[in-house]
Amino acid sequence: MSSHIIGIDVGGTNVKAGLFNTDGDIIEWKKTPSLIHKGKQAFLEKISRIVINFEKKTPSIYPVLGIVVPGIIDKKRECVIHSPNLPGWDNFPIKHFLNEKLSMDIKLENDANGAALGELWKGAGKDLSNFMLLTLGTGLGSGLVLDKKLWTGEDGKAAEIGHTKIVPDGIRCDCGAKGCLEKYFSSSAIERIAKNALKSRKKTKLSWQPLTPKTVYEAARNGDAVALEIYREISRYLGIAIANVINLLGIKHFILSGGISNAANLFIPFLEYEIGKNLFYPFSKDFTIEKGKLGNRAGATGAAYLALKSVSPRRTEKVHKNNN
Repeated sequence: MSSHIIGIDVGGTNVKAGLFNTDGDIIEWKKTPSLIHKGKQAFLEKISRIVINFEKKTPSIYPVLGIVVPGIIDKKRECVIHSPNLPGWDNFPIKHFLNEKLSMDIKLENDANGAALGELWKGAGKDLSNFMLLTLGTGLGSGLVLDKKLWTGEDGKAAEIGHTKIVPDGIRCDCGAKGCLEKYFSSSAIERIAKNALKSRKKTKLSWQPLTPKTVYEAARNGDAVALEIYREISRYLGIAIANVINLLGIKHFILSGGISNAANLFIPFLEYEIGKNLFYPFSKDFTIEKGKLGNRAGATGAAYLALKSVSPRRTEKVHKNNN
């Protein structure tokens, strides 16, 4: 009888994979370089080796693999339409190739949606019915959970808060549009604002070498006024966007994931102020902003949950009932 499930999170830098039991506990964990630059065949071989090694640990693995990837997923064609982190993958029918390679059913999802499912199953969202997860890093992704189910709209591509327009005719986004939220709250936004601060010769502990989100975080943590102002500025834009979500949907819980979430203790006060300032008055201000509990394991955990749900829906429903 099958009692284990595999979940894999594919990133531009690393592949993170977990062997889970059906309660969502990690039995085995693997993190390895993606090596995307070596081509699709090398990637497929890497995924195959991960699965084979997990199968050596236990023969009782469900014949279904959950996998999450950054970018836009076409659910009908079951392919990656476009991913800036996975060059050469445009319109790549990843499910078809993995089906042939592994003889397993493949469940494919966007990585932010996968992280939301992970936090729903085993993290900060397990006691919540409705929430939005935000992945804060190189870009800004999101996953929306309504009534304990992932909501992706009519065509499976919804809840992309990072590409909502926050500044009319603003900075050009990698997607081609102007003024997208992720150009105002992301690693690149932090670096851009920090560079402008240095050019204006403001008094700060920041320096050109190195100038990264990490050095900005360290300076802010040590009380640097310019670094703290950077977090205040980016929080203004994200606060407006979250307030718009609350005004539209009435949800009150937001979970932060991704690299920038490690600085949550610094910017959440700024974020809460901006959200409160922009809420429509009938809405109460008892919203919550919290850091996710799973860290960089959220995506793979969500991928495993996605796979498990496809073969054992009653099992996942039971897990939700036990969590309430």
